[in-house]
Amino acid sequence: MNRTGHSHVSLLICAFVLMTMPTLAQAQLSVGAGYQARHLPDNWITAGINFDAAHGVSRTWSIVGEFGVAHDGGDELDSDGFNIFHVGGGVRWSQRRDGPAPFGQLLAGVQISTSGTDTDTAFMLQPGGGVHIPIGDRWGLSAQFDYRPVFYREEVVQEVRFAIGARWTRP
Repeated sequence: MNRTGHSHVSLLICAFVLMTMPTLAQAQLSVGAGYQARHLPDNWITAGINFDAAHGVSRTWSIVGEFGVAHDGGDELDSDGFNIFHVGGGVRWSQRRDGPAPFGQLLAGVQISTSGTDTDTAFMLQPGGGVHIPIGDRWGLSAQFDYRPVFYREEVVQEVRFAIGARWTRP
């Protein structure tokens, strides 16, 4: 995606936020933490954690921020392995109701890949969705699946991610 494309995505997100600002009185806060596994081309990274926070701007829409890290311990050829960090923000649609509730989200952000010899930073998009299952008034479990194209200078890497974790919600 070129700079013009990035600008259009940023403008759309800002316009959405400005349109929903009057509804902040209905705000809901949720914070989640959990496990993530990622699939890169030809490689699964099964050691990862993820954190997110969402602030409701209407009954169904939230602004969401996310941070995560995944680690691959390497093999005999690359004993140091590598880490992949990501930070992103965007919007989440969720159907708030009793019982299991579906959600969908679109995030944009930065992914940083590090190894013993190299560091690379790239723009990422992350459309995805999942389900939140309440297990109490404020606690629940969430599971989600995301598609993540990462736009490195040399190539676009197509990744997928699965995350499962606990979520605390303040009504």
